[in-house]
Amino acid sequence: MEMTRDKQKKIYPGLREKILINPRFQLRMVLYAAILATICVGFLYLADLFFFYKFEMAAKTLGLEKNYDFSVFVAQQRDLRMRVFSAVAFVDFSLILVAGIFISHRIAGPVFRICKALSQLGGNPGATAIVFRKKDFFPELSESFNKHRDNYQELANKGQKRAA
Repeated sequence: MEMTRDKQKKIYPGLREKILINPRFQLRMVLYAAILATICVGFLYLADLFFFYKFEMAAKTLGLEKNYDFSVFVAQQRDLRMRVFSAVAFVDFSLILVAGIFISHRIAGPVFRICKALSQLGGNPGATAIVFRKKDFFPELSESFNKHRDNYQELANKGQKRAA
């Protein structure tokens, strides 16, 4: 038995209809997050290279570079660290991208609601109040909008009384 969208929204009130509310803004935010993640991963990679460079220089100073067992050990450690680093970098990069989508959604949602409500408010004194989701950013925007809507309705009511 398939559920209709209305039934799903009643059962799961937080269900999103769109993942990208404002694709241009949200994709730009994700791009910025991806660039930041790439820079962070790059610095970590450089730090890892520096660590092994210092390790090899210390081995040369101690005369260990001629030791076959030590060279094999260093190569194994470098390989293991690179695999672990790659896996961690992939997970970090993925988490940063997902976080970028969710954070941008928490910004784009309120902006979308405000824009939609403002377009409905024009010439319509009976426009409904807006409410943001609990975790949306900028809850003060809905409060400001609702105060403005109330003032607009009062002015419209006064204008109707004067006209009558």
